[in-house]
Amino acid sequence: MRNQRNFVLIVFLFSILPVLKAQENDSISKQKHNKTLRTLEIAIPAAMITYGIISIESDWLKQLDYSTRDELLEDKSLWYNSWDNYAQFSPAVAAFGMKLYGVESRHKLSDMFILYTLSNVLEGGIIFTTKNITGRKRPDGSNYHSFPSGHTATAFVAAEFLHQEYGDKSVWISVGGYGNLSLNLSHRF
Repeated sequence: MRNQRNFVLIVFLFSILPVLKAQENDSISKQKHNKTLRTLEIAIPAAMITYGIISIESDWLKQLDYSTRDELLEDKSLWYNSWDNYAQFSPAVAAFGMKLYGVESRHKLSDMFILYTLSNVLEGGIIFTTKNITGRKRPDGSNYHSFPSGHTATAFVAAEFLHQEYGDKSVWISVGGYGNLSLNLSHRF
């Protein structure tokens, strides 16, 4: 379990390194920085997707899943709760709440409903299809629909929706949405 937490922490730190780097005035340095950022934008998701695909057939990664399950089941309070059933939607609730409160967003309210609904329909279709193709057993053994996580995908749609609607108002709005996503992801890990 500790190794998994360290892995998640390392991936998170590497994903924010370009943001933490101080700005430079040299245009050549900016071009190099942009190439590095683009590389990380592709490399990190590609590494995660590759891990997911390899884990479908890898005995070593399956054993890691089982050992993680066993550790989680030692403390049932961490495993059996339902907060993430609701938290996955909180960035979208925040977006609609800010709109109703009068905060200007990119789209009018009716368009927001349409965009969010279509995003969730698309995400649900992709997740449902992928779950049926991969047939990955859940850590608790209840069924064979664990990969990919529907909760995490829904939380990502909600966080990105919040970012697209209000990200230009303040970076902290996006940080809040993606922070919620990170909590949801860490719980689903």
